[in-house]
Amino acid sequence: MPDRLKTIAAWSIAGLAGVVVAAAIAMTGGPVEARKEYRDRQRLADFRAISAHLSCMVGDDTGPLPETPAPAPGCRDTPRLSDPFTGQPYGYHVVDDQTIRLCAGFEARNPPDRSGLGLGPVNDGSDAGQGCREYRIYRAGAA
Repeated sequence: MPDRLKTIAAWSIAGLAGVVVAAAIAMTGGPVEARKEYRDRQRLADFRAISAHLSCMVGDDTGPLPETPAPAPGCRDTPRLSDPFTGQPYGYHVVDDQTIRLCAGFEARNPPDRSGLGLGPVNDGSDAGQGCREYRIYRAGAA
């Protein structure tokens, strides 16, 4: 009888471990969700690069923001303007003389704040899909 109890106990522990692993994957999304979040982090890195490039591009010019990022003397190469995973161009909209809105298709259900700066979610967090973020473009001569 003791061998039978050991066998039952071993199988019970193995079954419980399986349930715990399945629950953990269901809660975190597992490797599939991690890949989606990686791709979304890359999209936001592109957004930050576009914003930085525009700040360099405009320098201390007080005129309107450019309708599209372009190469500029003294600035690094023009950043990537389309999604590296889908090939779709990022949405680029001039909001006002200091602000642009960049948009892309995001994959993660609940895109985390990838910057760590408390900028909030890209979309409403309820589902994947089109998301936008606004960036203020700093000019060299601005205080």
